[in-house]
Amino acid sequence: MARRIRTALITAVVSVTAAVLVLGATPAPAAAGGSGPYPADYETSAGLPNHTIYRPQNLPAERLPVFV
Repeated sequence: MARRIRTALITAVVSVTAAVLVLGATPAPAAAGGSGPYPADYETSAGLPNHTIYRPQNLPAERLPVFV
């Protein structure tokens, strides 16, 4: 019985430690303007709370898709 409790405790400690390490990892810095063919900007709008709008810095002549 004690062995099962010890095994469960060790498993829990390892799981929690792994989760803390993953959550505490520093994300890689974002590329300035994005990494795609069109450098991008972002903005927010009072009409869209909790949303971020990403758009090209300069609109090209060709049509671009819209992602929502």
